[in-house]
Amino acid sequence: MLRKATLITLGTSLVFALIGGSVAYLFVYIGIESVLVGLSMTFSSTIICLKLLPTRTLHHQHTGEIIISILLLQNLLATAVLLLIGGLSGHDSSIKGAGLLVITLHFC
Repeated sequence: MLRKATLITLGTSLVFALIGGSVAYLFVYIGIESVLVGLSMTFSSTIICLKLLPTRTLHHQHTGEIIISILLLQNLLATAVLLLIGGLSGHDSSIKGAGLLVITLHFC
């Protein structure tokens, strides 16, 4: 299930990032601003998506498991992107945070 969820998460995130960045570029935002808008378009709200699941039985079905896996991977991706943005701003704590994220993901 990890392979399916990872492919879907990365694919949809890339598509939404490209669409968001392209729209921002059309509205005359410069390079890094377009990238930031594109990155912000890739993430959804986990709580809202979980509330949209129709019943609790869906959580125990294969479709529900994939949806929840995708949402968890999106949260990890969002955390990594936020650490990257913080690291690009020149704060040392983001580098430590990125290292902790890598270590945590390695042991999960």
